[in-house]
Formats: sequence, structure tokens, C-alpha cells
Amino acid sequence: MSQRPAPSGSPRGGFPLTDEQRAAVAGRDEPRFVRAGAGSGKTRVLVERFLAAVREDGVPVDRILAITFTEKAAAELRSRVRERLLAAGDREGARQAESAAISTIHGFCSRLLRSHALDAGLDPDFRVLDQVEAARIALDAFDFALERFLESAADEERLDLAAAYSPDRLRTMVVTVHGRLRSRGEREPRLPPVPAPEPGGERERLADAAARAGRELNGESKSIDAARAALERCGTFFVRLPEGAIPDPEDLKPLEVKRGNAKALKTPAFDELAEAYEAYVNFCAASRAAAHNVLLSEL
Repeated sequence: MSQRPAPSGSPRGGFPLTDEQRAAVAGRDEPRFVRAGAGSGKTRVLVERFLAAVREDGVPVDRILAITFTEKAAAELRSRVRERLLAAGDREGARQAESAAISTIHGFCSRLLRSHALDAGLDPDFRVLDQVEAARIALDAFDFALERFLESAADEERLDLAAAYSPDRLRTMVVTVHGRLRSRGEREPRLPPVPAPEPGGERERLADAAARAGRELNGESKSIDAARAALERCGTFFVRLPEGAIPDPEDLKPLEVKRGNAKALKTPAFDELAEAYEAYVNFCAASRAAAHNVLLSEL
């Protein structure tokens, strides 16, 4: 849209407001959402809306809150509000704009907490960490927590957890989830419980299905030989697996029978074997996820 040079008295910026901009400034009795590209005049609309609230609605400068994304944008907004108030002859308003609540969300929250530090249970001299320092402290806190977590291990479950995910992945998982829960207002974040599945005979079903499939398997081919070897591994695996133990689903992969196109592997017995294998893998995965959730929540 082409624009004409601003007539006398036009807002700062050199051009009059567009119809959409005027509507955004004028609609102060209801929420407004303004979306536009960079350099299209969003800050200018915010300045004019601020000025109109003061000049037309009689709202005191110190009763208006303006939040920006960066400190630079906040400084620019404050400067432009002050200039527009001066241009309108409101020297007192311009003076008040120097201390107006125009800041980033961090700056506003810091100001609010500092004003009510005792109610918030904070030292009034607290400071806001920058992103780099906060990240370093979070990593140090995790390393300390992981060290204590592993030192107090009464069995191998915690060591297995650290080995399964690796310290780096554990750090990423825990710090990320902890941050998200904190952002929801949880002072002491806890993972929601994950219920462990009730055993439904998945282990026995797979062992029986493997035994039946092995008894009926006949013929010679690459696929059949590979299936026979997998069934033998399956039988040995369950003989050695302690009662009640939940294996890692990764350890079950060598037990899977790859059926391919072999006719001998397309029977109902092998259909049942495939379903039993999938059910047992899912049961083990859900069981281990529940157990890991308890440990991760503690960490």
C-alpha cells in the first residue's frame, strides 16, 4: 500500500496511521491482537495506543504495563513514548514515562518481586541470571544430583539407567523437563507417575509360541535356517532369564523371527509367534518405562 507524506500533527514516523493501525489504537475497550511483519509499524501502534490511553482515557502513566521482548526494544519504546508525550505538551507525563512499566517480561517480574520480596520469600538484593550463567548453574546442579543419585544406589538399577541413556542424554532429558515443569509454576517439579502394566502371561505366551513353531518347522532355506536359529535363541533365553525379570526390549531383537516369503513361516503357528513376540516386547518396554520414570523422577 502506498503512503503519503504525513500532514502536520501526524504521529512520529512521517506517515499517517493506516485504517488497520487506527483501529488497533482506538479499540482500547477490548483485547486486540496485532500481527505484522518487521518494520510495518507495530511499535508505532503500541506507542500511539499508550499515548491515547494517557491523553484520551485519562489513565496515569504508572498504571500502564508494556512488555517487550528485548531490553533494546523496551528502551526504544520508552524513548518514543516520552517524545510523543513531550510533543503533546504533557511534560509531567513525559517525566513519569522515565520510570514507567515498560520492560521485558524478566524486568517486569524482577521489579514486581523486588517490591514484594518478603511476601515472595526472597532476598530483596536478588539478581536475575543471564542465560549463559543460568545454563552453567543448571548443568552443575545436574552433575551434583547425578553423583548423589549414583552414590546412594542400593542395586544396579540406577547404574543401568545411566548406562542405558548415557549421562549426556540424562542431563538433557532431566534439565529440559525440569525447566518445563518449573515454567508451569511447580516449585519442586515431579514427573507424573507412570503405572506399570499388570503381567498378562506375555512371557509364557511367547515361550509356548516359540516351542510350537519350532516343532512344526520343516524344510531348508536361508529364511527357514535363520528362523530356526532365532527359535533356538528364544528357548535358551527364557531358560536363563530369572523369574520376574524384565529384559530390555533391545535384548529381545535376536529372538524375532523374520518370516520373509518362506511358505513354511506363513502358518498360524508363526502368526501367533509374531503376535506373542510383539506383546512381550510392548510389555517389557512399558514395564521398564514405569521403572525408569520412578528413577528419573527422583533424579
